[in-house]
Order: sequence, then C-alpha cells, then structure tokens
Amino acid sequence: MTMQFEATAVNGQISVPIQYRDRLSSPVTVIIVSQYENKTSPKSKTDDGFGSLSKYANPELIAKENSAWELAMRDKYVSR
Repeated sequence: MTMQFEATAVNGQISVPIQYRDRLSSPVTVIIVSQYENKTSPKSKTDDGFGSLSKYANPELIAKENSAWELAMRDKYVSR
C-alpha cells in the first residue's frame, strides 16, 4: 500500500494525517523528499561525473576498445 502526503517533522517526529492512521497497523518505511533545493553549495565542474576520470585515460588502449572483448575471449579459451 502506498500513501503520499506532506508533513513537517518536529523533533524527529512526523505526524501522520488522521485519514491514514487506521491503515498503519504494522511497521512502515518512510521515504523523505525535501521540497527545498539546496542552493548553498555551487555545483563544481566535475559533479556530474563526465570527464572526471579522463586523467586516467590511456590513449593507446582506447584504440583497442572495439576488439577488447574478442581478444579477451580468445586469450581465455583459445590458448588452452
């Protein structure tokens, strides 16, 4: 069963609206989604992950990526 409602937490306690209380006869899982966007920390250039590992790239291996799987399987099974 899924219930969705807005509530405010006070001292770590969430008040469940009266119309939902009779449905809570067993333990529940609560998922909290903040309605406020955090604008205190500006997003850095690499926060999205794209390009953040480019310093580890090996240009010689990039050229071999298209045939890497075939070469690995050949090394594993043909050389037996």
